[in-house]
Amino acid sequence: MIYKERPERDRLADEIMKLLTKRQANLADGIDSLTTVKINILKDNYEGARANEFNLLCADFYEHVTGFSASMKNDRFCLIPRKGFVEDAEHVLVKRGYFASAKRLWHRIGRALARRGSNLRNKLGQGGGASERVRPLAIEVRELLYKQRTSRTTMGDALDALMTPMLTAIEATHGREKADEFDLLLARFSEGVRRLSGERVQ
Repeated sequence: MIYKERPERDRLADEIMKLLTKRQANLADGIDSLTTVKINILKDNYEGARANEFNLLCADFYEHVTGFSASMKNDRFCLIPRKGFVEDAEHVLVKRGYFASAKRLWHRIGRALARRGSNLRNKLGQGGGASERVRPLAIEVRELLYKQRTSRTTMGDALDALMTPMLTAIEATHGREKADEFDLLLARFSEGVRRLSGERVQ
């Protein structure tokens, strides 16, 4: 098995994992929060004509994720080495596409944060369905992504960095089979996103 290094994604994933560990987040809340951030970043940058379908796809994905994570309230994020999660042929990993340049992504996030989070808090409550309990953590994660960005950070790195702590923690607490099950959810969602954004599904 070969561990595929992607410095920016891995650096961001480490920072996110540290934050979740510091906040003593349980797995269910952490997964819900990171999924909320992913969905809202995608929605902020979606420019296709089928916005209603896209919103329904995101809402359906969030519902499946919360159903998946519901039984994980007694598990906690901890500082698990990233190499505990290995990308190899056994995992159902898909190429995550992105719809806007990194510059535009960070500009939009920064603009939202500059408004002291009021609009961002509203945005995090739309479509993703985040509960009041997980919304503050989602906002904190998104602020972390913005603060930790560099000139080399792409939107793809940011989105994948949100998923890596989830997969790592799920595998560490529930085993490889459960992590593969979650990865299948991600794969189906990614395929739907690419289809609606007009990209060829690979």
